[in-house]
Amino acid sequence: MANQFRLEKVLKIREKEKDLSEIEFANAQQRFESAARALYDLLKRKEELEKQVEHQMRIGIQADAIRRYNLHLQSLQNSIARQQQVVNRTRYDMEQKRKIIVHRSVEVKKYQRLKEKHAEKTATERKREEARQLDELSILKLGERYGV
Repeated sequence: MANQFRLEKVLKIREKEKDLSEIEFANAQQRFESAARALYDLLKRKEELEKQVEHQMRIGIQADAIRRYNLHLQSLQNSIARQQQVVNRTRYDMEQKRKIIVHRSVEVKKYQRLKEKHAEKTATERKREEARQLDELSILKLGERYGV
């Protein structure tokens, strides 16, 4: 009695989809980490520039140099704002990919449970059939022994 799980192909497809989702999540996570690192670098550069300006102000600085520092600082602030948007988008994308993984994991688990129940039912039916055959065999042996 070779009773195969009917939804085996669906289970395999769901497992492949889950695996692909995990790869997509890992890629999204790398993009997020890269964007966050770039934002960190920009913030670090801004902090260093501010320290330079503060130091130059203490020792004396020309108005033209202050203007250049301010322009550079403004440019960095614009870059930081743009990079913050990139970080937010990549974080959102990463979170969406994580939700997809959770959903697909639940789907795979459902099919795995169905497969386990099917295997248990098949085993129970097989044992019942074996017991029935043993009973028949015993009856036949008794019949032979007593000449029935």
